[in-house]
Amino acid sequence: MLSPSPCPSSFQQSQQRGDSRSMPQPIKDVSQEVVASDQFNPVHGIELNCDVEVGETTKVQAAEEIVPKRCDLCCRTSRRKRFCMLAGACSCFTLAILVCAGLFWPRDPSWKLTKLEVTTPDALMYFVMAFAAGPSAFDENATYPDVKFYAEAEVFNPNLLGGEADTGAVKVLYHGQELGLAISHPASVKPQSNVTVGADVTIKLDAAMFQALTTDVISHDLKLTIQLEGAADVTGPLGIRIKCRLECDVFCSTGELFNPESRHAVVEGQSCRYRYF
Repeated sequence: MLSPSPCPSSFQQSQQRGDSRSMPQPIKDVSQEVVASDQFNPVHGIELNCDVEVGETTKVQAAEEIVPKRCDLCCRTSRRKRFCMLAGACSCFTLAILVCAGLFWPRDPSWKLTKLEVTTPDALMYFVMAFAAGPSAFDENATYPDVKFYAEAEVFNPNLLGGEADTGAVKVLYHGQELGLAISHPASVKPQSNVTVGADVTIKLDAAMFQALTTDVISHDLKLTIQLEGAADVTGPLGIRIKCRLECDVFCSTGELFNPESRHAVVEGQSCRYRYF
């Protein structure tokens, strides 16, 4: 036996509306109607699709509103996907370079003279006697022997990487004129550690240079300022070679040269500038 249609016809709906206008309807107390969630539903599983008239307008409710999916720039086409992947890789590579540059960019070392020996004591004594005689005994035709030293300096490497320092050449200058030459020995430099670097120093003086030095030292209480300019190659990890160039103003107390025990204290301080290329 067929059950009556759950959707009333338009005629039945208009008749019901007409009856509802003529006859007053009792007001139901909705609060007293309780429907259990587990109560049997006789129309369970049956889909109803009814048009409901509200006044003179008919509204049809859609089962589901179709919302287009959003997609950013990188997932529209395969070309854009490849472009975004390439852009991301370049960004990561650039960031890695900046981080490595901040961590491994060369930091300036520091050094301190720890040893100074005269390898030609007779030549040094010649200068001592000429210096003691004063400017009045100056002979512009005199010739002066070379004075040679062996020096050692304790160098601190603040960098996170070490390397092998090659032989370096450092000029000794006085007011821009070359006074001598220092040849540093090769050394193995460890990260963030101290290393002792030796050097052979040769001082060459002519009559005019000796007179200028003597006058300067006497007028400044045996104090003298000289300059150092030089460079050395350093080979780091993966065979990377860096040239380290230094320019220093060295403040000396020449009176310490005459005391073998404190001769290394001839350098009272220095102000250095470094360049890397």
